[in-house]
Amino acid sequence: MNIENDDKKNIPYYKIMKKVLRKVSDNKSDEVDLDYYEKTNKMGEYRETVLSAVNNLSSILDLSDSQTNSFRNYIMDGIESPEILELIRSRTLHAVPAEVLIETMSRMHDDWVRRNDSEYIDGEYNHKYLPFELVGWKDLKQELDISKAVMEEVGIKISRPLEYDYQRRVKTFFLNEDIKTTEDLENKILSGANFYDALKGKDQILSKFSDKTYVSDVIIPQLEIAGIGSVDDVRENILKQVKRNPTFEDLDMLTEEEQQKMYDSLNSDVKKLNEKIERQRIIQSIMEKAKELKRLKEQIAEFEKSKTTGAVVE
Repeated sequence: MNIENDDKKNIPYYKIMKKVLRKVSDNKSDEVDLDYYEKTNKMGEYRETVLSAVNNLSSILDLSDSQTNSFRNYIMDGIESPEILELIRSRTLHAVPAEVLIETMSRMHDDWVRRNDSEYIDGEYNHKYLPFELVGWKDLKQELDISKAVMEEVGIKISRPLEYDYQRRVKTFFLNEDIKTTEDLENKILSGANFYDALKGKDQILSKFSDKTYVSDVIIPQLEIAGIGSVDDVRENILKQVKRNPTFEDLDMLTEEEQQKMYDSLNSDVKKLNEKIERQRIIQSIMEKAKELKRLKEQIAEFEKSKTTGAVVE
């Protein structure tokens, strides 16, 4: 099947795949051999991921079943439905587009976990079977590229970086789950599907995640190297976020030590700013005194000049 013919090349699904595969292959040109990829098993996974983006975006925007079908038919088969596209644009813009995109990515990740039983087990990427907020931003590139491309086909373009939005999700996750130490995180992982619902029925993965030694020696190091990082680093990032935009709820969920650290840090910042303001005040006073001195010198010079010329200095 030649999927580059005129009937196919304007279908949103194939335009999305061109964008994604161009990035995957680091191809700077507009030409991507979709026929080649269509013959590989990987294309089936991409198709599932695009469908996941469509279905989850529909769910987030509370589309009806018939509206979701119209949206799916547009993306996958190019069947025009202007009223559905306008509805999606309106509801997305009425919300916060970046937050809609991040939530879509999160649900896409859950779908990936449910679809894949053991693709990475005993490999380098076991941490991908953990919640979205633990996987780490750099390992969510496929979900980001595809969900952004789907939204662009609807007419919604998000150009700003989204990693900060992801880090805010991580902050909320760690605070709500009360993960303060590496041991806390290990215990969460060991609780399996009670911690991460998408793992229900994944017996092979759950067997690995119920082994304390395996979690400690394999999963935690993977998270620290390829995932979200160490718990200490995450908690430090949380403090920076809370410091920028403190709320009573977030502050209340910090440890006493973190609260004290936050207070000391803010107190130090206030002290430094007060010192800076005082220095500026001194500089301003110096400038004013210098101007006054200059004015007085000019008056004296004019007075001395008048004595020699007989002119009257006013």
